[in-house]
Amino acid sequence: MQDYSKIKLPKGEAYVREDSIEKIASVNSIIFDCDGVLVEASKSYNKAISETVAYLLSILLGEKFKASAITEEVIFALRKTGGFNNDWNTTYAIIMFTMSKMPEQFFDICSKIFKKVNRQEPNDPYARLELAKRTISKEKVKVAIDRRITNELVEFAGKLDSKGLQTAEKMIFRGSPVKVRMLKLLKEFLCYPEGVSRSIVVAVFDELFYGSKLFKKVHGISAKLEIEKGTIQNERLLVEKATLSKLKEMFGKSIGMATGRGSIGTFFTLRNIKDYLNPKALVFLEDINPKVLEEKKYGKPEPYALLKASEPFANGASVIYVGDSAEDLIMARRASKTKDFIFAAICGKDSLSEKRFDMFSKEKADVIASSVNDLPSIFEKVKN
Repeated sequence: MQDYSKIKLPKGEAYVREDSIEKIASVNSIIFDCDGVLVEASKSYNKAISETVAYLLSILLGEKFKASAITEEVIFALRKTGGFNNDWNTTYAIIMFTMSKMPEQFFDICSKIFKKVNRQEPNDPYARLELAKRTISKEKVKVAIDRRITNELVEFAGKLDSKGLQTAEKMIFRGSPVKVRMLKLLKEFLCYPEGVSRSIVVAVFDELFYGSKLFKKVHGISAKLEIEKGTIQNERLLVEKATLSKLKEMFGKSIGMATGRGSIGTFFTLRNIKDYLNPKALVFLEDINPKVLEEKKYGKPEPYALLKASEPFANGASVIYVGDSAEDLIMARRASKTKDFIFAAICGKDSLSEKRFDMFSKEKADVIASSVNDLPSIFEKVKN
């Protein structure tokens, strides 16, 4: 690869940009993303996205919508834009786009349904959802759309950018006046972005992700869907304790994390790994109300999380941020306008590894590796 030096590792190889070697050798602090770096989350967050979409669209379309229509390719295509690190945003965008593709003859009747439900049940997400379900059934709304939507979603994602929902909504809210009216009422019905107490998207997603017991611990309210085992139970650790021990020797207390996850869910999976992290260098974006995230522009790829997590570290030296997505790379580059950051890309070892590698090499990430466990060997070789 042009502009890169290949580093041979005990298991495989990694790539380091030649013009970044000197800075990498002098790095004295490190910040991690979580999903795809420390934790394998494709069967937790991605599954929660597809299941939430399927659950809600089955109600809204009056016809069974299969979760399998929301493939890994669809989710990757959205994340590749750099604007969909937040999985609530991803879920909401998929639902809105899919509803915009329903046949024209249903727009008017759906508008009337959502208007009625929004008026009668403005605050309780589950009461709103149940009333919509009954009304949609009574009005005999039945739309089978899952068989053709996958390719359309990938094509749609290819037209988006790092502005995420801002660009997505501009594209979705186009068309006939009756279509746009239906979509505006649907957005009001979904109540997004709002918190778990009002938003249908956030409430259902978090129940499916956390399961009833952990949902109550996270939000302090009882779950309604009675999900015994949330998709978070499917997660497994990617980082080895030997890796963290070596990194602790290298960086001491200068190890942090900037993630879109919530703190309770993160440490449910990471458990005692938090002992390796500086508690003052941890940022969990999901702990922030989704409306505040949007209004304050705290969410990835905005630099807030990375700059906040790096505050305890000494000024002047470069900080290395380890991520696995386009949002992570963009965030690191935006944060570099304030402080010097180096980006280490983790490509993983799954069906999308090659696509990530191609993306990161094209975008000239400073380091490209298959696993977070490669990092100690990379640092040792660069410094020597």
